[in-house]
Amino acid sequence: MPISGLVITFDRPVAQCSAAISALRAMPEVDLGHAEENKLAVVVDTETQEHDRLVWEAVQQLPGVADVAIALVAFDKHTDENDPRARTSERNDEPVE
Repeated sequence: MPISGLVITFDRPVAQCSAAISALRAMPEVDLGHAEENKLAVVVDTETQEHDRLVWEAVQQLPGVADVAIALVAFDKHTDENDPRARTSERNDEPVE
């Protein structure tokens, strides 16, 4: 599952982009983050890379969007959190004892 951190740049201050903000809030895959001046950070969490790409394209088409920059893309694996073999250390991917 791809998780993407995007920075959306609007052609005016974020506070003046209510139609785009409403559309973003209506997208279940999108979580709004910090806004400053004409930039808004968002996180996109989808099931597939294709769905992720479709969301990015939809965001680019929103009114007032001047640019969408990709800050981060990570791929999260679905695991059983109760299975100790699924937990790994962040440092070297060896099982956590």
